[in-house]
Amino acid sequence: MSEVIRYLCDSFKPLVTDDEYERVENCTDAELTKALLSKKFQLATNPKKRPSTIRVDNIKRMNNGFGLGIEHKTSPPIAYANLKNPELVEAQRRLSKLRRSQSSLNSGQSEREQLEDINALLKRISELKQQRASALNAIRIIPCTGFYATGLYADITAHILLLVLAVKHARFHWSLLEFEKIIGHNFINRTLIELAFTHPSYKNDFGTNVDHVKTALTNCSFRRYAPFTENNEKKKGFRNLMHIMAQSGSSSAGLSKIAHNERLEYLGDAVVELVVSSRLFFILPHQEEGGLATYRSALVQNRNLAALGKKLHLGDWMMYAHGIDLCDEEDFRKSLANTFEAVLAALYLDAGIEECDR
Repeated sequence: MSEVIRYLCDSFKPLVTDDEYERVENCTDAELTKALLSKKFQLATNPKKRPSTIRVDNIKRMNNGFGLGIEHKTSPPIAYANLKNPELVEAQRRLSKLRRSQSSLNSGQSEREQLEDINALLKRISELKQQRASALNAIRIIPCTGFYATGLYADITAHILLLVLAVKHARFHWSLLEFEKIIGHNFINRTLIELAFTHPSYKNDFGTNVDHVKTALTNCSFRRYAPFTENNEKKKGFRNLMHIMAQSGSSSAGLSKIAHNERLEYLGDAVVELVVSSRLFFILPHQEEGGLATYRSALVQNRNLAALGKKLHLGDWMMYAHGIDLCDEEDFRKSLANTFEAVLAALYLDAGIEECDR
């Protein structure tokens, strides 16, 4: 570690020193690029700027001929590039309107005509997104004054972002010892309880503010020359049913590749009902089926499960992305209830129904 710190300290100096500037002052552009080739793809930082650190794609003379500048090729994330495109907004509005009227009998169009219009709009929306993303690719020339070399290069950006997750992962597993004391059970399979505490938003956004991750990748990591495209169209109704039923089950038991707690929540819902139904069956021998069902429905409501989750301090271990989704108290209580069900499912898989009943 001392060698790493020494390297970072030795590397922290002006991006272009006075000696280097005097040496390349009268060079041609080709000679300048060759002389400062070691600066290419290095991360340069200026604490007074926002963002403070950028990737150096090249070093060129400023347009006015005085001084040197950092050439930085940049483009905003595609999600933000399309926010202020009026034609795209109008096309998306028309698409929503067509989809709402698709099932209407009084729309005045045949089903085939509606499908043709929808497909044409989808194609146009895709073209507009690609055009907008390409048009916003830009090259910026920023004066080198105030920028310092870090000795780090673009390839380390992704590793640094993953290091944040690695540290958080280790801290989370250490903290689970306290949770195991609260519930009085030591998990044999720690993967289950980690999955139970993982909100769906966490894996999508890497557990950090997604804007910070996008900014770091855009400004510091290697440039992405082609936008990533994916068909995110949601399947609805009969199409969704056909898609699900066409999938065959696994021939052997194993862990799912779905990295959040919704599957455990599904199982935990059944575990909660089984435990409550069993207790009610023996506690209320005089009640008939209808009365038992009424009692069970009242007990397994989300507000009651959320209260139990709060009593166990589940919110202290929940892993979810920063954002507005869980800022509302009602939404957070619902997620807390879902987490309680997922934890109960993890306990069931790890130790059996007796431990859940306890």
